[in-house]
Formats: sequence, structure tokens, C-alpha cells
Amino acid sequence: MCLGFLVLFEKNTLQRSYSWVLATSNSPNYIGFLDVNAQKWRFVINSTNGNTGIGTTNPSQKLEVSGSVKIGNGGDTATPGTIRYNADTDKFQGYIG
Repeated sequence: MCLGFLVLFEKNTLQRSYSWVLATSNSPNYIGFLDVNAQKWRFVINSTNGNTGIGTTNPSQKLEVSGSVKIGNGGDTATPGTIRYNADTDKFQGYIG
């Protein structure tokens, strides 16, 4: 259930029409982007616990993605607490500090 629409984003082309709104909901409590055409929430932030969901409306972690994730080349420096893709070695690397 939407409580209010804050901002409407629209794009109309010959191929597709997009209508997204930045909206709030109280069931559950979140703010996010609602794809008006598909009637699906595409990105949400749970206002109770701060969890963020992409492709899901009920994220159980600080970031939950329903679908594939692309991670680009992280560059030369390793930062504690991060995951990066190293294009030189063609491997993912995690850093604990």
C-alpha cells in the first residue's frame, strides 16, 4: 500500500514507456522506487532496520540483491572490509584489514 508519491520519473520512447515513482509504503515500512507499469518495487530501503533490497521488498540483510551482481575492477588499492574484482589476476578478492 502506497502512502504517498514523492517524485515521478517518466520516459516515453517509441519502444518503451517507463513510469517510476519514489514512494513510501507502510506494509512493510519502506521507501523506494515503484515501477508503475509493472506494479513492482525495484529498490527499497526498510525504514525500520535500514536494510536495502534490490529486486526484493523484504531484504533480510543490509544489502540484499535478488538477481546477478556485476562488480567492476576495483583498482590497485585494497580497502579493509571490501570485495573487489582484480582485472589483472581475473579474480575476486576480499579484504579483512
